[in-house]
Amino acid sequence: AAHRDSVRRGGGAGGRVAAGMASRTGRGAGVECSGAVPGGRGRGRGAAVTARIGAEAAAAGCDTAILQSSAMGLGVYERLGYRTVMTYSAFTRTAG
Repeated sequence: AAHRDSVRRGGGAGGRVAAGMASRTGRGAGVECSGAVPGGRGRGRGAAVTARIGAEAAAAGCDTAILQSSAMGLGVYERLGYRTVMTYSAFTRTAG
């Protein structure tokens, strides 16, 4: 059965600037919706929230965590120990 962990938020003097969450299934965790608002980027708060999500998943028995990254977030995730195992392209088509 899948478990949804509670949402984690990182704040500072300016309020909440980062958030993320994870879904756990068995020994795997999917890190989802992790990021920081534009004004809060570059301060390590998004990385701190993501690291805490990973630590909580590990404490719950997960030995694998997966996520999808934007180009902007890739360096953050690599610094946290994530590695690229595959890449993919997404395509859209507009009407007309």
